[in-house]
Amino acid sequence: MKERVQGKIVSFDLENNNSRFVRCKLKLMHDGESKNRTQFTKEVMMNCVEKTVRNTPILCHVYKDVDGNYKIGNHDMDFDLEKNKDGDFEFTTTHLEKPVGFIPESTEIFTEEEDGRTYVYAIGLLWKHYMDKLEDLLLDKDCVSNISTELLCNDAEMNDDNILDIREFELMGTTIISAETGMHNTVG
Repeated sequence: MKERVQGKIVSFDLENNNSRFVRCKLKLMHDGESKNRTQFTKEVMMNCVEKTVRNTPILCHVYKDVDGNYKIGNHDMDFDLEKNKDGDFEFTTTHLEKPVGFIPESTEIFTEEEDGRTYVYAIGLLWKHYMDKLEDLLLDKDCVSNISTELLCNDAEMNDDNILDIREFELMGTTIISAETGMHNTVG
């Protein structure tokens, strides 16, 4: 297994015999307060991940910069102003991220303790045929790749310290990005 401890893509197996999938270990999130002033307990985190992580997409935007080098993007989007069916103008959004894999129904979900936090992991599958330049980027030791776990917050309340205390969420997808994320201990 090729190990990559940079960012939150912790490891991926490019030497397996499966012609369709690359298995990857994904560091999804941690309990307690994040850098973006949200928090949840270990119990909330584990309950919500267990209920909603399966069959969610793994996304990524790989693009060519002005110098012709391939890069991992972020939550890149195009915005447009279009007329709707009523003749009114409205903003439309096109996500540039594309599915490059998924977290299967049979995923393994487990935790690891690090610096007083509990991190939850899941096993995902990247589609070999649709990774395009992503495989080369993930093997490049200078490439920064992190995981941004996308949540739909269903129940939360701002506490006295102005931190959003999340009580229930759904995991919508996992995006491979090059930017720093809201979690601690994740940038390589």
